[in-house]
Formats: sequence, C-alpha cells, structure tokens
Amino acid sequence: MTARVASQQLINPPAPWKNVTEWAKKERCWELVAAAPVEPLPGLFADLKPKQEERAERSDAREQAQEDGAIDAVTQAVRLGADGMWRKAFSWPGTRRLLSPVEYGILTTAASARKTWVPSDLQARRLISALKKLQEDGFV
Repeated sequence: MTARVASQQLINPPAPWKNVTEWAKKERCWELVAAAPVEPLPGLFADLKPKQEERAERSDAREQAQEDGAIDAVTQAVRLGADGMWRKAFSWPGTRRLLSPVEYGILTTAASARKTWVPSDLQARRLISALKKLQEDGFV
C-alpha cells in the first residue's frame, strides 16, 4: 500500500519535470511522498509491539546474555580447575609479576581449592582474564 502511494508520486511528476529520474532526485518529490496519505493495512497495528514492550524485551535479552556469559565463565573455570590449570598457572614463574593482587589472590584460592570448588561469577571472570594475561606472556 505504501509502495503504491510512493510510486504514484514518483511516476507522475508535476510540471516542469517530465523525466521521472530527475523528479525523483528533487527534495520536493520526497516531501510530497512523505506527506501523501497512506491507509495502513487492516490488522497492522495488532502486529506492532508497544515501544515499552520492545525496550523490556531488549533489556531482558541483555540480562540473559550477561547471565549466559557468567555461566560460561564459571563452567570454563571449573573445567580448567579440574584439568589442573590453576595449579599450573600459580606455579608458573611469571605469574605473580603479571597479575594484579586481586587476580593473584583468586588464583591462589583456585589453585589450592578442591576439584569440587565452584568460583563465583566474578571470580570466574577474573580467573579467565588472568589466564589470558599469562598466556599473552608465554604461559601455555
């Protein structure tokens, strides 16, 4: 419906424009297209979401993505701990020099913890971040 209205405005240029392609380049053409009355299709508004609902859905999606990221970090930290990674990282010679005191403290806890230890979301993210720092400096 909207395309039909726009098409009619474009293919029927007023004088002095006879060439449709030249008319379509004029600002006045697009002003007329924008001002042309358009009847919405029946049922269109039933398919639209209110703006607040859309914002709420986007906010929920962001929160879910954050939760998923936290779960992934905890899962990865637990898996790496079970494989002995935190003990290896703690024993690596450059560790204390490269990590912040907070990162080193969490790594100390992880390295000395039982295999059933589960870090908090924040601890897991910091452990993964610390591991990346160590790997960038040569830790395998």
